Amino acid sequence: MNLPYFLIPIGLATWLYAPVLFFGKTKIFGDSIIHNLSVIEFNRKMIHEGISPLWTNLLFGGHPYFAEGQGGFFNPLNFMVALLFNPITGQNIYNWLTTIIGALGMYGLCRQLRCGRAACTFGALVVVFSSYWLQYHDNITVSGAMCYIPWVFLFFERWIEHPVVKSSLVLAVSVSLLIFAGYPQAFHGTIIYMVVRMIPTLFSGYIGSRADNSLRQYLLTGLGAVAVCIGLTAVQWLPLVELAALSHRSGGVDIVFQLPLD
Repeated sequence: MNLPYFLIPIGLATWLYAPVLFFGKTKIFGDSIIHNLSVIEFNRKMIHEGISPLWTNLLFGGHPYFAEGQGGFFNPLNFMVALLFNPITGQNIYNWLTTIIGALGMYGLCRQLRCGRAACTFGALVVVFSSYWLQYHDNITVSGAMCYIPWVFLFFERWIEHPVVKSSLVLAVSVSLLIFAGYPQAFHGTIIYMVVRMIPTLFSGYIGSRADNSLRQYLLTGLGAVAVCIGLTAVQWLPLVELAALSHRSGGVDIVFQLPLD
């Protein structure tokens, strides 16, 4: 039974955020003030006051909302938190939820890889309570993207094991959520991992070892997952394609070297 093991990361995440959840405190550090509060505030104004999501001067000086993606409006987690909480409380609730979501995804991934329940729990705790993970609680765009990565890997492994329509659709939806979270570096790294992960599958003799995992099955369901993901996330990347060329960063950025002082 997995429930007792689920309660361990949930309990530790709740203990970590207990000052916020129960004692009226808040955790603000790093980019929290300049990013988290403005993102949630804009989402709240969009939901409750009806301001346009197509353009805003409330985030980073003004940009087309869906073209930039930092607001993460189509991320259900952003929408729920902005709907129910004020920005100060909401950013902490958000990171409490991302810790739990990420831990449960990591637990499921480890179970998919045939690890025991205790080992899965340990793996989940190591990931979501690592200094790297906790560091990015100062930026809900990053923490929101990171919590979906274990789920993408979980559904990717299930698709490799059973390349059928159902598994490919679930994989497509999970990758779409990662894109909607708004941190493209997380998406890029995840895609690189999945491509590299496929290499041993291609050359190990696994493909074609069963009736339902032929190369044709992988191609059809894999391309189907890509097509569904592209369709679901078009609202995010189509404006970006059109407007990226107008950005002052479209030609790249210069490297600034620290010059020695005389």
